[in-house]
Amino acid sequence: MGRRIVSLCIKDKRYLTAFSDYCIRNEGGRMLVKTFDTKEALDRYEKNNHVDLILLDAAFAGHEKLLYKSKVAILSEEKYVGESEYTYVYKFQRIDTIIKQIYGIFAEEDEGKLYKCSGNKNLYVLGIFSPCFSEQREQYARELAAVYGRTKKVLYINLAELTEHDCEIKEGISELIYYIHESSKSASYRLLAMLNDEEGYKSVSGVKHYRDLYDISSDDVDRLFECIDAIDEFDMIVIDAGFMGDSVYDVLAHCNDIHMPVMDERSMRIKHLWHDMAVYGREQLINDIKVIQLPAWWSERQDMRSKWVSYEK
Repeated sequence: MGRRIVSLCIKDKRYLTAFSDYCIRNEGGRMLVKTFDTKEALDRYEKNNHVDLILLDAAFAGHEKLLYKSKVAILSEEKYVGESEYTYVYKFQRIDTIIKQIYGIFAEEDEGKLYKCSGNKNLYVLGIFSPCFSEQREQYARELAAVYGRTKKVLYINLAELTEHDCEIKEGISELIYYIHESSKSASYRLLAMLNDEEGYKSVSGVKHYRDLYDISSDDVDRLFECIDAIDEFDMIVIDAGFMGDSVYDVLAHCNDIHMPVMDERSMRIKHLWHDMAVYGREQLINDIKVIQLPAWWSERQDMRSKWVSYEK
């Protein structure tokens, strides 16, 4: 995914500095921000240079049609505006929220595209999978993401039927699967707009309804991983695979390693899983799965989990 150029034009120099500094620290590989405190300076630059998006203060926009060759979004001091040919972005909100809205604009602009970087780094994918102990599986997956996040850029993807973390109204896997299945938007930019900040890692919210996971096809899984790989942002992906549909095996096939955290290795659910895998010719997958016996205190001692995972990993 190439770096996008955004021209920000607003009178407030403190706003310009804060926005530019944030993008340098957090979006440097994906977005280059050019700042202008006068419309005349913006006009001169845009006339002779490529710009993907102009973010223009409403004070500069006026009421006449803007004659820019680049796409324009208006920074508004009002939360709600009437119908307009321009996209409006509320000025007085968190910068990271504005950035997500910018990625949404890029996604709408680039219909039907998936981006693939040349020279993309090798991505390490760790799958966390278990037919039972769903609460402990998610806890282990998130602890592992946080531990690796101390030294790597980690993305946690929630592919679980049930989750401790309520996805509320946030866009997540349900919407992402729709975008990549329909190929109607730039799924890579959509994914960037969905990222949540966790303690030491990024995450994508889970499904709105468990049935969404069971509707995923093998092709959808392939395109999901293409979409993840295309953003070229992370060193490691932790896939929390907490469902038992046929496509879970397609997900696990994309993983470099697979951990199965359990409270009791002798569980009948696990024995049945080994049996079913053998019957359906998945002996190699059985060999690839590393069973992780969680300590008896796991559910009660949250304060000890991180240290234990750090040691065991």
